[in-house]
Amino acid sequence: MPYYIFCCLLLSSAVWAQETRPALFPSCSDPLISLAQQEDCSRKKLLEYIHLNCPYPDTALQAEVEGVIVAAFEVDEQGQIAKVKILNGLNKALNEAVMQTLRGIKGFQPALENGQAIKSWIELPIRFQLNKLLHIAQENEYQLLWSGPSQSNQLKKKALKALFQEQSLFVRSIEGQNFKIQKLEITYWRKKKLHTIYLKQPQDFWTEEVQLLFKEVRRKGKLFLRAHIQDGYEMVVVQRDLELI
Repeated sequence: MPYYIFCCLLLSSAVWAQETRPALFPSCSDPLISLAQQEDCSRKKLLEYIHLNCPYPDTALQAEVEGVIVAAFEVDEQGQIAKVKILNGLNKALNEAVMQTLRGIKGFQPALENGQAIKSWIELPIRFQLNKLLHIAQENEYQLLWSGPSQSNQLKKKALKALFQEQSLFVRSIEGQNFKIQKLEITYWRKKKLHTIYLKQPQDFWTEEVQLLFKEVRRKGKLFLRAHIQDGYEMVVVQRDLELI
């Protein structure tokens, strides 16, 4: 049975107007660093935000839709996202996911022209990729683990429930560095359809959605876990597949 993981990546951004300073992602407007450093910070923070908050809709996963969506959004003089447009879309579910994600950004620093705040547009290509090889490529570099001596991919329901109730999941690099999970996706099959639950730290992993999942999943059922971490400036997705016995 095929299954996939995805990445939602910021490829590049461009401002559509000539400004003394372009609009910047929150927390990146720092007079103690150069404008180039501020723009670099803004690009990386926007990448992180998109990666953590832009879901891959279940309908798009099931239909195996992938490609690039080109979106654009206007930052007004107050730093609010005033308008969002899809310049080149993929399908309705993915387009809407992108628009909702961009509308959720708060506190942008507006662009400046001669010291005055002005409106500006930012164009943003976002790649949605169904990638079977991502977790294989990262398998030797990062591992999704949990506390305890046994690291088997086959677990009894009681043991699997404990991983979420005790929040004992974490990611370890090949160098032995441990990383806190920023977002965890749990994908499973129910009634011949893929369903995905998105959990964010510091939110408790033992949510009502997860509790319902354990009521529905049966012996020999599979769970596909995707943990999102940040290693330096890079967002990394680490996958592990578990089976109930």
